[in-house]
Amino acid sequence: MVSLSRRTHPQSPVCGRPKWTMSRALRRGASYVQNTMLRCLVSPMATQIGGHKPGGINEGMLALDSEPTADHLDGLVLKPVQTGQRGAREVSLYEAMTQGDAYWLRMPITTTTRKNFAGLVPFLCNYHGVVALGPQMRHIVLADCTDHMSRPCVLDVKLGTRTAEHIAPMKKQRSTLAKYPCQSELGCRLVGMRVWSQCESKYLEYDKLWGFSLRDKAAIRQGLVDFLGGFLEFADKQNLIADLSRRIRALLDWFEGQDQLVFISSSLLLVYDGGNDGNSNTPKCVPLTQLKIIDFAHVRKEDSPDYGYIAGLRMVAQLLGDISKSEGGRRPPFDRC
Repeated sequence: MVSLSRRTHPQSPVCGRPKWTMSRALRRGASYVQNTMLRCLVSPMATQIGGHKPGGINEGMLALDSEPTADHLDGLVLKPVQTGQRGAREVSLYEAMTQGDAYWLRMPITTTTRKNFAGLVPFLCNYHGVVALGPQMRHIVLADCTDHMSRPCVLDVKLGTRTAEHIAPMKKQRSTLAKYPCQSELGCRLVGMRVWSQCESKYLEYDKLWGFSLRDKAAIRQGLVDFLGGFLEFADKQNLIADLSRRIRALLDWFEGQDQLVFISSSLLLVYDGGNDGNSNTPKCVPLTQLKIIDFAHVRKEDSPDYGYIAGLRMVAQLLGDISKSEGGRRPPFDRC
């Protein structure tokens, strides 16, 4: 079973009642889906960008496809619960943010705190508890933010100037920073992305090696241009850029106004429909873009603003604004199609 021991480091940020929180999350998940059906309904998630590559139901993100009698299961994904404190911390955050838990990270959630949390909830994927696919196979049930998109395009951006918690062993802190030293200055790293190319009529995938190769501001800027379809398709994406920029500014406002939490090694998902040009024929009920925060295994309580995450959000917002004004920057040396 997943280890959820109460005996923790004196500075451990794990919720004071992890077993109780996990049990409640499991009950919530069981009431939402039929666990006995899950094994025959799950499959590796095609749009997963970061994290462990899907190789079966034992690892990676999973997509959940319902049978005709369970339409409410459409549009759900299963995120593996990490072992030990990391998994307990992530589940307890979802419980506290969306389900009204009275404590989180040993911090009483007052009325003021809950109002503060409410500002972050729109940037979380809808949470439906935890399900168990086996003795050591617990998964968080989340809404798929790419649901109803014909050609979902997803960019995973790791935010923050810190790559490890300060209580992590010094060797661990050095090794994580050595992988991408410029994150401490830039405040962000493009992890990977999956983009629908209209001119090539296929998906283009960019992995972690590509992300690690973007070592300066100009390279990250170019990565964002490629996410928006590259030079040949960029002119049609101005509405998408404006919508993403609006969402990023709203999220930045929340981070600049809170001084209780820091989000270490958390990711921001930028999502749009590559089959939707955002013109006047687009149904108003379908959002042009989605902006979601994921990965909360290293969220900590600290009595100060999260300056590292703020720096990363400002960088992404600045680059998108610069791209919008310059209409894609330098011209391509040749046409791709």
